[in-house]
Amino acid sequence: MFYFMTETEKTYRIAISLFKKINFTNLQYIFNYLDSVEDFFLLDKILESDIPNINSKFIEEYKTQLPLCLERAKRELEYVEKNNIQIHFFTDKTFPKRLLECPDCPKLIYSKGVGDFNKHKYLGIVGTRKATEYGKNTCFKIVSELAKSQPRICIISGLAYGIDIAAHKAALENNIPTIGVIGGGYDYFYPRSHYNTSIEMQKKGAVITEFTHDTHPEGYNFVQRNRIIAGMSDGVLVVESAEKGGSLITAELAYSYNRDVMAVPGRTIDSSSIGCNSIIKYNKAALVENAKDIERIMCWEKDNTLELGIELFPELSEKETLIVDIIRNKGSVHTDVISEISGIKISELSSLLFGLEIKNVIKSIPGSSYMVY
Repeated sequence: MFYFMTETEKTYRIAISLFKKINFTNLQYIFNYLDSVEDFFLLDKILESDIPNINSKFIEEYKTQLPLCLERAKRELEYVEKNNIQIHFFTDKTFPKRLLECPDCPKLIYSKGVGDFNKHKYLGIVGTRKATEYGKNTCFKIVSELAKSQPRICIISGLAYGIDIAAHKAALENNIPTIGVIGGGYDYFYPRSHYNTSIEMQKKGAVITEFTHDTHPEGYNFVQRNRIIAGMSDGVLVVESAEKGGSLITAELAYSYNRDVMAVPGRTIDSSSIGCNSIIKYNKAALVENAKDIERIMCWEKDNTLELGIELFPELSEKETLIVDIIRNKGSVHTDVISEISGIKISELSSLLFGLEIKNVIKSIPGSSYMVY
């Protein structure tokens, strides 16, 4: 289900995403003090009085650059509306909540399809573009096994040649959703030979990007693309990789985001297995031979909360419940803002937040902020 937004709301979201003078961490900090996306366009009137630590240089850049971003956003919205594209701003409930844990989270993503980004178990599968039959067969076998034992699984990859497209096709053949993250705009879909597969993927999953429709798929965009694959995933599996390559970059990013990283080993004489063997050898990835290994590493075999109707949260005190409600309503929120809204002093709040983390109800994210699991 997608929240219905007016054209103005969509335009504002796109414009903010195009405003390059502010990174995600700083934007998140500002939004902790705002009531709505629309308030961002009133910042020159409220910044200095209501939001601490905003400097004058930012204000000047805001005044000169944001109107230009707004004009460009209006043109982008025309394309979005014409092509039935959904937009997901980082404050929206439809935004992939796992990405909010990453310091370099995109401000906005575009999606085509029916994919829900928060209700599944998400496994990223990446690998070499020059996949061998061993790699492709192993990929299909693992996805097939997971489809039988993990009905809520969703496969994420990059729609590239080799292992990526093998993972997407394996998901389709096993009737489970799959999400493709592309490294350019929708007008420059790459590679074109995978376009028909991407259409099939949209029936149960999605094709997403953070780039405007007219962005060419340049090499440096794929590194940005890789961080989304890593950030959206609960764990990342590398099936085949040479000594260097994009799949190892994705694995490194996943490792830095505290995601589980796994790899399928190969023969020492095979160039397509050097990367996988290396990250296993240096303890950056767990060795995986089959789906059961993934379930054990991810502790997925114990996940039966849906079938048993188990309480998602343990019993909470009145103050803990208040804190959780504040965080849930805002999506993610700074400690100072929680204190201000709840009326709980920082000294006491810190202890309550720590207790909620121990109970696995909330988790800390970059920028002294918190989100609900």
